[in-house]
Parts: sequence; C-alpha cells; structure tokens
Amino acid sequence: MELRLAVVQPETLTGPEAPKNVDRAVAYIRQAARDGAKLVMLPETYPGPYTVPVNYSPHEALAAVAGEEKVYVVGGAVEYIRPDDVGHAPCYNCLYLYGPDGQRIGKYRRTTPPGPWIYARKRTSCRCGTRSSASSAS
Repeated sequence: MELRLAVVQPETLTGPEAPKNVDRAVAYIRQAARDGAKLVMLPETYPGPYTVPVNYSPHEALAAVAGEEKVYVVGGAVEYIRPDDVGHAPCYNCLYLYGPDGQRIGKYRRTTPPGPWIYARKRTSCRCGTRSSASSAS
C-alpha cells in the first residue's frame, strides 16, 4: 500500500490577520490533494487560533476541505477547557484529525507535565505526560 503525505510549514499570520490562516490552510490542503497527497499535516496550532482569546475556529473549514478533497487532514488550534463569562480559562494546545468523509475523527490534547523540568537542579531527565483521544470528537 502506498500513502502519499504532505507536510505543510507555512508562515503564520498573527494579530488581526490570524483568522486568514484558515483560508491559507484550505489552499495548502487543496494544493497537496492536487499533488496526490492522501494525508495533509499542518503544524502545531495551525491554522489556529494559537493564542487566547479564541476568536475564530478552523473546524468547519478543515472538515469541509477534507471531505471535498477526500483526504485526511491534521490541523491545530487552542481549545478552552471551561471558559468563564469573560473568556478566561485554561487551554489545551490541540491537534485534530479530519477524515475524507468531512468528519472530525480524532483529537490530541497536548499537556505540560507538572515537573520536575528537564535540567532542573542540573538533572537531565523529566517526567512527561500527554493526554490523547482517538474517539469521535464531540
């Protein structure tokens, strides 16, 4: 079995232009599909949003282009855990997997371990932890 994949490393727009990253990601995905890719991987927290406040969402656009182009897409964004009334909340740095049917089929939430940190007190080890979910996204 052969699998052609595309790894995209775009320039990330910031500030008020950050929502344009979604349209740019869609264009990269379409180009990769035209070039024969079946799996298109975008960088961590791209197309975003990658900082708070979370004021736009890439989900509809990424799901739609995955379905239209019949490819798998990995894209990222920041996700609130439980925002309060004014938008303050802890966040996860997430990667999402969209399938060729246009559905979001997986989510990975990166976590930061509580420590000890690498190089703390001249130590060269750290404890690492991640939380992931391969179940259907809600």
